[in-house]
Amino acid sequence: MKKKIVTSFLLIAVVAAIPFFTFGPKYFDTSMNRVTEIGRRNGLIGIGLWETAVCGTDAKATAQSIKYVADKIGVDKVALGSDFDGALTTHFDVTGLPLIYEALKNEGFNNKEVEIIMGGNVREFLLRNLPGSN
Repeated sequence: MKKKIVTSFLLIAVVAAIPFFTFGPKYFDTSMNRVTEIGRRNGLIGIGLWETAVCGTDAKATAQSIKYVADKIGVDKVALGSDFDGALTTHFDVTGLPLIYEALKNEGFNNKEVEIIMGGNVREFLLRNLPGSN
C-alpha cells in the first residue's frame, strides 16, 4: 500500500514542481508522455493559473489547458491547481474562480464535470490515496 501512496503523490507533485510541464501549444508535444503516464497510473494533473503553465493570462487559457488534458486522459484525472500560495503571480485571486467556471462551461464541460475539475477530483484522489481512507 505504501508504494501506491508514494507513487500517486509523486505524480501530483511532479506537475506542480516542474515549470516546463506546461500546456501551451508549443509545449504539448514535449509534455504528452508525462500526461499519458500520469493518467495511466491514476494520477491527477493540477493545471496552474500562471502564464507559463497555460501559455496565457486569463481563465480561457486555463480552461483550454484543462480541456486538452481531459480530452487526452479523462476529465476525472485533471484538476484546478490554484497556486494561491503567493509563490507565483496568478491570473487572478480566489475571487476570479467564477471566471474559470464560465470558461470551463464555454469549453463544453457540463456542470458535473466542472464540479469535479474544480475540487471533486482532488477530494477523490486524496480519499483514494491517503492512509486509512479505504
